[in-house]
Amino acid sequence: MIRVICNTGEAFEASSAEDLVRLMIRSDRLHRRKRLATFMRGVAERCAVDSAAHIDTKNANDFLNSLARAGYITIEWDTAT
Repeated sequence: MIRVICNTGEAFEASSAEDLVRLMIRSDRLHRRKRLATFMRGVAERCAVDSAAHIDTKNANDFLNSLARAGYITIEWDTAT
């Protein structure tokens, strides 16, 4: 499992990066109907305006790692099996 804690205090947990991003999409009232790639690009654009951070949008894993490097989220990887 992967757990993400956003700088807003929201927390999401899922078994894959793609599922995590989908949960993030569903929690966003304004963007609930967006596709994964569209949502990630939109977040990347907002981050670029907010802090000039470059957020990688080629896949969900890189997207989440970029958000973590920029300080927008904290990622907790559950290594227990």
